[in-house]
Amino acid sequence: MAMPNHAMSYFKLPVSLCKEIEGEIAPFWWKNGADRKPIQWVGWKQLSRLKKDGGLGFRELTSFNLAMLAKIGWRILCQPQSLLGQVLQDK
Repeated sequence: MAMPNHAMSYFKLPVSLCKEIEGEIAPFWWKNGADRKPIQWVGWKQLSRLKKDGGLGFRELTSFNLAMLAKIGWRILCQPQSLLGQVLQDK
């Protein structure tokens, strides 16, 4: 998950790519073995609930992507003297 998180910090990923990544994450948690058919013990909705509510805390990647971009934007607004803020201001 580190690579998608890093990419989401700087780029707006297409919704189709986010859905594809989510589609790859889900079977990983449900598979029993390489040659076995996955058993869905719980639904994706249950897995994506907060940990304190009994889920595993998976996020919807499209919303997470927007939140990461907003975080960078907020940092630029609050710290315009930072290197990133200066570079973008000069452009």
